[in-house]
Amino acid sequence: ALETAYAAWHGMVGKKALLYRQTLGGGSTQWCWANLDEVRTERDNNYPTRLHIECSWTMLSPVWNGTVHGWIDNYTMDVSPKTITEVNAGNVRVRNPYITVIAGGAPITTLTVYQGTPTTESTKWSYSGTIPVGGSLIIDCGAASVKLNGTADYSHFTLDGTAHLSGDWLYYDPGSVSLVVTKTGGSTTSSINLLWYDGWQ
Repeated sequence: ALETAYAAWHGMVGKKALLYRQTLGGGSTQWCWANLDEVRTERDNNYPTRLHIECSWTMLSPVWNGTVHGWIDNYTMDVSPKTITEVNAGNVRVRNPYITVIAGGAPITTLTVYQGTPTTESTKWSYSGTIPVGGSLIIDCGAASVKLNGTADYSHFTLDGTAHLSGDWLYYDPGSVSLVVTKTGGSTTSSINLLWYDGWQ
């Protein structure tokens, strides 16, 4: 059984998988994508049923992911502009929010998302395509992708030439972050979902 378990570790070398860690004191669990680079071991002849294993990993994710937001961070865009406040409880910037906008009641014909703090690194972009009733616009800020109902639609996406001063489409620094979402159309039943994780070093 010991050799089988050790062989299984060796079989993972060079492969991409989820890597988990637990914070000190047995607190929360965090995860990232990583490659297993090497497995090393030393056997103590005094303890033949024990095997000390050391592993080396290459972290592929930009940060460790903590608490997930998004399953509950679903906002009704009942007013325009709509101010949304999120809190990154981690200690490092998160650069990959995954945004889903669904048009309800009437098509959405324009959409703008603005984050003004800090003013020297503000983000602002717009989507000028038409989101049909029940249709979804998905903007993956980490992958820099724009999809309308599953089809790429970069042609209607624009970074504001004056107000967009960041290299990221959208980011959350540690602490409170406020976004201002403005739309045309969509009635008061349209929604926006922001999926992301607290970021940790």
